[in-house]
Amino acid sequence: MLPRSPLALSPRTLAIATLALCLPVTTLLYLANAPRSIIVTFGGDALGPGRAESIPAVDVEAYMQAYLDELASARDPSRDEEQYGLKLGGDITLASYTRELLDAYTTYLVPTSSGRARPAAEFVELARARLALAPPSAPWPPRPRQVITTDADPGNMPYEWHRWAKLMPDWERRVFDDAGLADWVARVFGGTRAAEVWASLPRVVLQTDIFRYMILLVEGGIWSDSDTAPIIEAEQWGLPYESGTPPLLTHLARVLSLASARGVDDGDEGRGKAAWAGPLIEDGGELGEPGLVVSIETDAVMYGWDDWREVGLARKVQMTQWTISARPGHPVLLDAVGRTLRKSEEMARAQAEAQSKGEPFVPDTALEWTGPGVFTDCVYRYLLARYGISPEDLFYLRGPVRVGDVLVLPSGSFSSVSPWTPRIPQRAWAAVHHAFLGRWRPADPGIEEFERLKKAREDEEKERAELALAAAQATQALTDGAGAARPSGAVESGAADPSVAKAATPVESRAGERRRSRDSGVGVRATASDAESRREALGLRAEQES
Repeated sequence: MLPRSPLALSPRTLAIATLALCLPVTTLLYLANAPRSIIVTFGGDALGPGRAESIPAVDVEAYMQAYLDELASARDPSRDEEQYGLKLGGDITLASYTRELLDAYTTYLVPTSSGRARPAAEFVELARARLALAPPSAPWPPRPRQVITTDADPGNMPYEWHRWAKLMPDWERRVFDDAGLADWVARVFGGTRAAEVWASLPRVVLQTDIFRYMILLVEGGIWSDSDTAPIIEAEQWGLPYESGTPPLLTHLARVLSLASARGVDDGDEGRGKAAWAGPLIEDGGELGEPGLVVSIETDAVMYGWDDWREVGLARKVQMTQWTISARPGHPVLLDAVGRTLRKSEEMARAQAEAQSKGEPFVPDTALEWTGPGVFTDCVYRYLLARYGISPEDLFYLRGPVRVGDVLVLPSGSFSSVSPWTPRIPQRAWAAVHHAFLGRWRPADPGIEEFERLKKAREDEEKERAELALAAAQATQALTDGAGAARPSGAVESGAADPSVAKAATPVESRAGERRRSRDSGVGVRATASDAESRREALGLRAEQES
């Protein structure tokens, strides 16, 4: 971090000096190979009314953009989905990503019933500013000190929820029931396409998922499911952390910060004043608390789990979304709102088409449709587009890492050991305990269908094993009896035992029926996740293997 100079130097002087002093050799070589240069002009906004100076400099922002685009274009979407279950999209350059988010805003979050244009909502301006490569000219709004959740019975909350009040008594706790959800959406997004799509969702769990993205996007704060309990205060989550921001972006952002800051003259009048009024930057963003705090749920790559879909994960290295901390206006949340609403419309169209053809329809599970699957995609998309960080860069995390304005905690941080079991030591980065009550599960037809097909597959495998065992035992019996005296009617050596064949026939028939039942499932995706009850066992399995 650059210290504030005791001298009153203009941005022109500082930009020229620090271009050589604060950049590492690799960055200077990168800039030296630039095919062109431009003149960076400091107009009246930088140096005061009527003042304008120019300094020769490379187009720093353009090279930051080119650097990010090169990293994003190297991704293979089909490989990402096949190996990790990720659905990041084909074009995740920063410009394309920004356009997609702004399109989601205008499509879903701008009122359609008003006859006159309204000014852009504050949250979309904040999201746009976070996507800009130049450092902010003013501090971002802080994270409100509020913890938000939903529950069907706010007067009878789970035991775990009350620990938020005990550990963080100065934080506001807000509990929304089903009616409260509808009231908030109508008040904030009334007259928008988002409100229409949200109200048409077939299950409350889907509405709850999207609601958490909406309220954190607009207001900020901490979302945490009602069956969670904090281990430590929120201000301590992920501390200390390591920087994961590419050094090139960090140093170039420092130059932009100097070039865009409001400066003072070099004369006596300015002596002793701050050299620049712009914010100092660190980790690719402004100093201060992160804009978003998330945790990896389970790293199936690190644990070597090839059966990650079978154990209840929608992504191989998946983020939790039962606990999220955010300052208002974060792009990840705008992306999550847009993608889940668009997915909801796709599901509605697919269901209508299936019904028109008289075909059965099973939608995606909540985990894939609105839950941690799509939320994981949104986190990875932002980190790739804005900071050039690939999903693989977050595999094998052993401690918290801050990438720009996003703090990522390692696996298990938001599914820590219960605070009421003191004999089991907590990890150093433990932040939240999740009880995994999973009261939404019985209402998810996607999970029910996945479980049915899974049981059919397991039964088929079991019957095949029994058939193979019976055949092996029959063969062994024939071998043991070869050459010995046999009673009248015994099967000759090498001949098939008709009783074995007769017994095998119904088993094979049932196995075939189960296989046909499994293969006829319509609308079941390969990435469908298991019930959440298995995710608690998954957390214990991760604890043992780490």
